[in-house]
Amino acid sequence: MLRHGALGYAFQSAKNLFETSKLLSKYIDTRSGGGQRFERIESQDTISIVFSLERHELGPDVERFQCLTLLFNVEHLGRYLTGTLREHVTNEIQLTSAANGDIPSNILPSGLTITYDQPVNQLVCPKEYFYRPLVTTDQQVFNSAMEQVEKEMMLLDPVVDIALIVRNKLRDHSGKLPPLQKMADDLHLSASSLKRKLKNVGATYLQLRESVQFHKANYLLATTQYSIEQIADMLGYADGSNFNKAFKHWSGLTPSEYRKRK
Repeated sequence: MLRHGALGYAFQSAKNLFETSKLLSKYIDTRSGGGQRFERIESQDTISIVFSLERHELGPDVERFQCLTLLFNVEHLGRYLTGTLREHVTNEIQLTSAANGDIPSNILPSGLTITYDQPVNQLVCPKEYFYRPLVTTDQQVFNSAMEQVEKEMMLLDPVVDIALIVRNKLRDHSGKLPPLQKMADDLHLSASSLKRKLKNVGATYLQLRESVQFHKANYLLATTQYSIEQIADMLGYADGSNFNKAFKHWSGLTPSEYRKRK
């Protein structure tokens, strides 16, 4: 973690894994070079860290290895930060790929299981585990580290990174995603300036907003039993009909057809 400078210190000094996972999903692109995404998803009893690749260039065998090792390392990091390396914690790594050989159970930490042929690549943990205080938590260090992280973000080329900044804000937003003007206000820009900056990197606000909505819809359809109407409401649509039209435009399938294929 120390190789990541101020961000590594922020990881270690955060209150709990809930706070740390927010940093992971928000700043992964600044450390990985882009194309990878972690997203935290909550349910009634669990919290999941979903990992996805936005570029598929390496072939299925390498991607399988990449997903497994990254999620395994995230799981290990969680145990290290919470002081539970030797405790039994009922975590589960789920992979979309089929099993390719056996992983000896005696090399896995106590309580961790790995399952295959799942809808998404994710680490699923008990919700209470995410709220355990970290053994290295220190609010003063965390505040200082985050101040430095924000300064580093400001030093990045704003033209190159404006799409990343907007996408991260949309991912963190719950319910109906904000219109362009509200996003521009939050970034202390005029709407026209935000549109121009996004255009310079070949993006539009509508594209970014729909991309985030589509990703969240995919996850909810594949991994939950919520009705189409409930998912539409969670994503901020006025009714299921509007959601059906939008989803079919994105994927060529209705939400019901997509869910059956999964």
